[in-house]
Amino acid sequence: MGAETPHEHSRAGEQAAGFPACLAVAKGAREEARPLREEIKPLYESKARDQPDDPLFHSLLGKLYALLGQKEDAIREARRAVALCPENKDAIAGPLHQARLAFVYAQTGEVEETGTLLSRLRTTPAADDISLARLRLRGHGHPRRT
Repeated sequence: MGAETPHEHSRAGEQAAGFPACLAVAKGAREEARPLREEIKPLYESKARDQPDDPLFHSLLGKLYALLGQKEDAIREARRAVALCPENKDAIAGPLHQARLAFVYAQTGEVEETGTLLSRLRTTPAADDISLARLRLRGHGHPRRT
């Protein structure tokens, strides 16, 4: 394998910044996770602002906002990621951003949108591991119920 580029290293570091919150949730310490998420929020916001055309940062920020209960911000950022990387432009990353949007919808109580998107993703070859159960696992908790 080749060496990581500075951009790849930066992206991996940004994703890793959320690991302490994920670890807290995995240990059953949900209340400890919230301040950890709040702590990384400015970093994620800065990256999304500094790299407005990079869908990864918008996608991650959308998930973070959803976990913090910021519904409108979460949906806006996740939709932005999907718009920046549509499936017809990138058949691999596009569905992954759509799966993150489905996670955001599930976390924010948008049941109909979650179902619609998951139904479509189930027929997408690159999204063969997408399901409500996996969304729950990736989000470290259950989607909100309305």
